[in-house]
Amino acid sequence: MTNVHTIKGYANTYMILMQEIRDRHAVMAGILDNTTRLPEFAKNEICYIQLRMTCELIALGCLVAHGDIPQTRSAKISAMWNAEQIMGALSALHPDFFPRPEPVARIGPPLPLQFAPMTKRGLADLYAESGRVLHRGAMLTLDRPTPGGRDRIVAWMTRLTGLLSQHRIQLLDPDHQLWCTMNTAGYGGRVTTYLMRSTGLGKDDYTQVLAPDDLA
Repeated sequence: MTNVHTIKGYANTYMILMQEIRDRHAVMAGILDNTTRLPEFAKNEICYIQLRMTCELIALGCLVAHGDIPQTRSAKISAMWNAEQIMGALSALHPDFFPRPEPVARIGPPLPLQFAPMTKRGLADLYAESGRVLHRGAMLTLDRPTPGGRDRIVAWMTRLTGLLSQHRIQLLDPDHQLWCTMNTAGYGGRVTTYLMRSTGLGKDDYTQVLAPDDLA
């Protein structure tokens, strides 16, 4: 049974973390629009710092959103900062913990992988790649090219946007979900989060329990 009062605090923190992701996305967009005089390697590294932080924010956001699971508040898990470790711990507690992109009707063939919404596996791949970019490497690998580059950064940003733009998180209680929109017109374009409860009338038939104004 979901405790609405408890979830209220978690949902508000989740909303704050999603806003930080949006702010970091704006930093990358500014770096890539060529208005800076930075050399390409510096642009690459600054963007990968934001991508790596985004991975950690998504993992932490999942941990916060699932605060109703007692084990997520244990000393061991509460001290975790590594995105892969957090996702591994959550997978053992609640396999369906990861955000689900809100389906958008579209015409034509499926999107190529580089533009498809981010997945759990994709996030782990990005986290590992960002680590390689942000470390100079070992003496044996000094002659290898640095991964990344503008096109790859844009592809990662696109996949992250596809995941988060409008998404849901299934709580451990099968009747409750968190719904999040990263740019809500009715709220001045800010990030909004809702706690929703299934009506039991259909797979996607939910009623609102907490609105963004309830979380302020």
